[in-house]
Amino acid sequence: MKTKTTILLMFLAIFLHFGLQAQEKEKIRYTFGAGATHDGNLLLWGLNFVNEVDIPISKRFTFTPSLTFYHSIGTTEPNGRFASQKSEDFSSGIFFNPKLKYDILQKNNGFKLSLSAGPSLNIGSQSFVSPFLFSDPDEPELILSSRSFVRLGLWMELEAEWNTKNPNIKNGVGLSVSGYEKYMPWYINATYKIKFKSFGN
Repeated sequence: MKTKTTILLMFLAIFLHFGLQAQEKEKIRYTFGAGATHDGNLLLWGLNFVNEVDIPISKRFTFTPSLTFYHSIGTTEPNGRFASQKSEDFSSGIFFNPKLKYDILQKNNGFKLSLSAGPSLNIGSQSFVSPFLFSDPDEPELILSSRSFVRLGLWMELEAEWNTKNPNIKNGVGLSVSGYEKYMPWYINATYKIKFKSFGN
């Protein structure tokens, strides 16, 4: 846990240093978003809520620390063999993602297409039903397993943003994937975002 935290803090400190030097010329933006998430490991779907800060480093590079909350709502296999038991499955977690974002496309009308990546610290828990003791293959016994975790993984995101009628607000959508414990993609997120220009800029 200490090693994971140290790595993230070092990553955060380096880019905050360059970001704070650039903020006088570029505008910092605060982002709030919400969307849908697919848990590819447990085959669940749920909702995500995102908070981000875009700190410009250069014309095309941005440091974007983000905090995301996710909670599952239901299974993506409602008609599976153990559908009634699998309804007890759930997953939930908080994700801290210090990302480096690069604008691969910039238009004069304000449209941007960017790609970002960075380490992801995931703190959460999950519970799932699984077959056990196949003494009778037609009616296997089922057990409910639960666990909590603190794990370090990788987060990648493709994001598009565009201007609105309000010069202080931009809209955006992001498609992100994250992987943990040698499983990729563990989570897939589709998120609608609203970006606000910081006060004083």
